[in-house]
This record gives sequence, C-alpha cells and structure tokens, in this order.
Amino acid sequence: MILIFIIGLYLVTAFTRILNKTFLTPAGINNILWTFFLTVGYLLQDQFMLLYPLGVFCILLWCLFFSLGSFFFQYSPPKQQIKVSAIINHEFIPGFRKFLISFFLLQLLFIPLAAKNNFNIPFIYFLQPINMSLIGLKVRYDPSYITAAYMNALQGLNFASFLLLGFYLALKDILKIKFHIGVTLSSLIMIYLSLMLALMFNAKSSILICVTMLASSFLATQFALNPDKLWYRRKLGSFILIIGLSFVAFILLIMIRYNSGDIAIIRNTLLTYGFGHNFCFTNFIHLELDQVLFPRTFGMHTFYSFLKFVGYRLPEGVYEDVLTFGNGFHSNVYTFLRGFIYDFGLIGFPLVTFLFSYIIHEWNLLAIRTQSLKYVAFLSITYHFLLYSFVISTFIYVNILLSYVAFISFLLFFQNTFWCGKSWHTPLKQLFHVFEPNRHFLKQSTADNFHD
Repeated sequence: MILIFIIGLYLVTAFTRILNKTFLTPAGINNILWTFFLTVGYLLQDQFMLLYPLGVFCILLWCLFFSLGSFFFQYSPPKQQIKVSAIINHEFIPGFRKFLISFFLLQLLFIPLAAKNNFNIPFIYFLQPINMSLIGLKVRYDPSYITAAYMNALQGLNFASFLLLGFYLALKDILKIKFHIGVTLSSLIMIYLSLMLALMFNAKSSILICVTMLASSFLATQFALNPDKLWYRRKLGSFILIIGLSFVAFILLIMIRYNSGDIAIIRNTLLTYGFGHNFCFTNFIHLELDQVLFPRTFGMHTFYSFLKFVGYRLPEGVYEDVLTFGNGFHSNVYTFLRGFIYDFGLIGFPLVTFLFSYIIHEWNLLAIRTQSLKYVAFLSITYHFLLYSFVISTFIYVNILLSYVAFISFLLFFQNTFWCGKSWHTPLKQLFHVFEPNRHFLKQSTADNFHD
C-alpha cells in the first residue's frame, strides 16, 4: 500500500510538471522534495524505523491539493521581458551593498554586547566555540537563564541577513556583478556570528533555518528576475557538489562523535537526522487517527507566532514529545503537517492546503510578471516555509516572523528608492504605492506557457 501511495506521488509530480510546463513553481519544488524524502525513507526503512500507510497517504493528499492550487496559473513572463539591468537604478547596487556591509558589521557590535548583558557571556567566548557550546547547555536547560526579548530580536535580524544575502547573491549572478571584498568579509563575519548564536542557544536547527533562508531568497529572486530560463541547469553541478560535501562532512562528524566507523551507527544516524521526520509523522497519524479527524485548534499550531501577540499560549510540552525508535535512536521532528492536521483535521486540511496554494501561486505569477520586490519578498518567505516544512512550521517562531518583517521592509525601502528608477515618495504616496493592488496583472493568469 505504501508503494502505491509513493507511485501516486510520482504521478502527481509528473502531472504538475506537465500542466505547469515547468518544475520552477512552489508546487513543483514541494513535490520533488517530498518525493525524494519519502522514496529514500521507504528504501532505507527497517524493522526499527517504519513508514505507515495512512501517514504516507496524508503526505500524498498534501502534495495533491497543493498542486491543484497551481493549475489555475500558467507561468509565462512577457515574451519581451525587460531585463533587470534596464529597470534598476544605477545607484541600487552600490547603495544595497553599503547597506549589507553596515547591517552585517553592526551585528558584530550588538550581538556580543547583548549576550554580555543578558547572559554575562565574556566577549572572548565568541572566539571560543567550545566554551560557547558549554554556555549553550545552561542557556537551554537552566531555568535561571532567561532570554531577553532583545536577544530574540537580534537573532531574528541575523536570520534576515541570510534572506538579504540570498537576494544579493542572486542579483549579483543576474547582473554579472564583480566580486566585492567588503561584502564577502562582512558576510563571513555575519555567518560566523550565526554559528555562535546557534551554540549559545544550543539550537542546531537555527543553522538549518539560516541555510534554508539563504536558499529560498536566492531561488525566489532567480525565478522572478532572471529572464534566462535555463540558469538553474548551469548551477545544478555546484548544488550537487555542495550536497555531496555536506554528506561527507556529516559522516565524518558521526564518526568523530561516536569514535567509531560502525556502518550501523552511521546508517541509523543518517536515517534519524535525514529522514526521521517521515517515520515520526507517519507513526503519529497511525497512533492518533481518531484524534485528528476533525479540526481542533484552527491554525494555533501552524501560525502561533501571530497569535502569541494577542495573548494565546500553547500548552507546555506541545512540541517536546520524542519518539524513540527500536534501535535506540530518537527524534521529535514530525514535520509541519502534524500541527497543520491538528489545526484543520484530516477532513479540513486538503481544502486549506488548496487555498494556501492558490495564494502562493498568485504571488509567484505576480513576481514573474511585475518584477516587483514586494512579491519577490513574499515568494522568498513562501519558499522558506516549504523548505523548512520537513521540520516544523516557520510561523511558530517569533524571531523568524521578525526576520520576515525586516526582510520585506528592507526590500520595500530599496524598491521605492532605487527600483525602476523611481525617486523617494512622500510617506503617504509611498504607502499607497506599496499596497496598491495589481488588478491588471491579476487578470493575466492565463498567458502563454512558460517553458523551462
């Protein structure tokens, strides 16, 4: 039965490609990723880590209804699409570059100062990863260490740095901008600070958040602004090389951690960290089917960061339950689908998925047609949600929500200042310009097909 559902997922992926004429849509990317993880998980499962049919069927439903939301749009930029170099103000790149360098370097000042003030962490610890990791154990598990709001805000701004860096790297590639030493050095400093923050909060997941943010904004910018439809094929080799090196590095870390080259340990660790979310989620559906048939919390688990501002609090321990496999390994990564199904039930989540997909693919089409940075920003956030959905919903974290708000605000500022040669507007006119509906483009959802 599991194999039949996985074959169904391949069919959904194929039909999505045929109808959309491209894989370069949110639905296409979403289907490819879920197909990959489920296929490898199915091939590597054993008596200790098992997939359950009903859970795999729920994943198939998610991909099917997410694809249905894309079928209303045919992706086609205008036949004579204007290149970004023709609509960008000549001051945009120098201004954006100066902003990036300043924004990255200011973190070098404020993050150590905030850590010193909040946790009394010596400045020298930012040069001593081992000591910082020991502090991280106390910050995470000692109740006497209380994280101040400004620390979460600074981490949110650090996350936003990766969205901005991905946007800049994509624009640099599209416009063939030369190497700049200032951006490179400040970016390396910012990345190092993000690693220190991950150690300080003892949160390995924050590294994955940063990587997926960088990838999402890079992809969204390329999709929306690059008239070269084959750009991704030329970068496929580099992507495979990075994935391969990461895989080798992960195996070496396992061998160092366990001081062993035991194949069984390496295999089980890879299964747990790389594909454990499949086993956890399908096990959850298998055990709690009777509790998730109908809606229970109506968005509380998926969009908690918004609701937290109006006083809603999730019960303690909602995301802390751990599944221990028969081989002794354990995981608490259930994918965002667990909270999504808790919110809307097995009966309601397909409809919500369809509506969610419809909105996302509207943004995707508008980003391609208008080349507006506000839609590029929305599309970047969408891709980040999808890339991180294998862990949990990104909208449950307040610091990630802050990073989204900061990213959108920065891009809107630069769009109204330098994009399309426009000068700075008065505040009222600027506000009207930002939120002005694009009715003309909303009517162009059925243009010529966009072939990749």
